[in-house]
Amino acid sequence: MKNLISILITIFLLSFNVVRGQWTPLNSGTSNFLVSISFISSDSGFVADEQGNVFKTTNGGLNWNMIASLNTYSTMSIDFFDTQNGILVGDSVFKTSDGGSTWQKVINDTTLSWFWKVKYISKDTVVISGFDQYDLTGYVKMSYNGGSTWENKGVFPNNAITKCSFINSKIGYALCDSGIIKTLNGGTSWSIIESGSVSANAWEISFLNKDTGFAAGGNNIFKTIDGGLNWSTITQPFSGPFYAISFTSPDTGYIGGGNGINSGTLIKTNNGGLTWLQATTMSPNHRA
Repeated sequence: MKNLISILITIFLLSFNVVRGQWTPLNSGTSNFLVSISFISSDSGFVADEQGNVFKTTNGGLNWNMIASLNTYSTMSIDFFDTQNGILVGDSVFKTSDGGSTWQKVINDTTLSWFWKVKYISKDTVVISGFDQYDLTGYVKMSYNGGSTWENKGVFPNNAITKCSFINSKIGYALCDSGIIKTLNGGTSWSIIESGSVSANAWEISFLNKDTGFAAGGNNIFKTIDGGLNWSTITQPFSGPFYAISFTSPDTGYIGGGNGINSGTLIKTNNGGLTWLQATTMSPNHRA
């Protein structure tokens, strides 16, 4: 798994130095596996490695400096709202309000021991998802003060939550053992909207708005245009498995993956997922 995540993050690092379709390897300054990336502009971005080290670039990834080393044994996701405010999750939840120079541990929950995803909805509203690694109880938590305090917005016994995708503070989706679930009221109630082949094969979900969303996993890419009620399979010629989705606009998006042995793959669409082109492949032995 760490090899796969390293490949994906390396590829996303490469995507910020594209000239006429050519890709240039970038040096992050670490040989550890990179597990998550957050760019807030074409120049400014952050990455976190498996050991809780945080690196920052201000020139589009050409140069990286380590700005923090956190006391955590597992990192899964990092997200920044702007140059100052960011959150990192893994076995704990950390918050920074000074660009990553200092971090405050805001959740140290020994019960909920595996946070998988963090995403800013606004500067104040942040959502995280994860699960208890012992009994697989899934959780969605939301903060309304930039990550200082958190409220449960979904507790799912024996139903591990991995990824979540919120459009705003009310409408959100999550991927769990039972399928893809949806809330229309900020997590007060949830309903299963898909429990078949899509959720069974999905590793990641990403919604662009309340209607349009994508799911990817294995060699499969799925798309919905009615809020997750119905899904279509997107036919494309590339081999996965696919693990990550990132759309920069309704038309332009990337899906990354690779088998962890021979290559990592990034495919790109310029027409909202109708067709896909291969952006790059690279060896898993490469370290960003």
